[in-house]
Amino acid sequence: MLRFGLRSKFILLSCFLFLLPWLGYEYVWEMEKFLRQGQEKTLVGTTRALATALHERPALFDQQTSFLDQVVKGRDLYAYNLKNPIQLDGKLTDWESYQALFWQYDKRYLQKTDNKHQASDLSFEHMVGKFDNYLYALFKVTDNQLVYRPKKQFKYY
Repeated sequence: MLRFGLRSKFILLSCFLFLLPWLGYEYVWEMEKFLRQGQEKTLVGTTRALATALHERPALFDQQTSFLDQVVKGRDLYAYNLKNPIQLDGKLTDWESYQALFWQYDKRYLQKTDNKHQASDLSFEHMVGKFDNYLYALFKVTDNQLVYRPKKQFKYY
């Protein structure tokens, strides 16, 4: 009968313990691949459903169904022509030359007048512009209570 000494048992145990992190890494790698494949299948299914829904409504993309002839200046939003495309980086530097065209909404546009309302409570400026086939919108909001949405969440309630 073959008997292992204490040294050989210790070496065998050490090799097994050195192997554990590698096995954990392989497990995490396989799990990530599995989750990515599931996410990809879900995305493909959603895309197919959206394509099917849009395919059944060809009038959505007809020029004849355009509503531009019904737009009334002063009542509807007007998109000004922009000289350059706007960089979508969250900064307002591209809009500085159009600042005179911003629409200001503050206390004057409240449905219910309230003497407690200050301009710093809530007001916003906005502008809509177009460049080539792209439509850009700017909203510059002033609020005395800044609330951030939670990280890794697209909705805010």
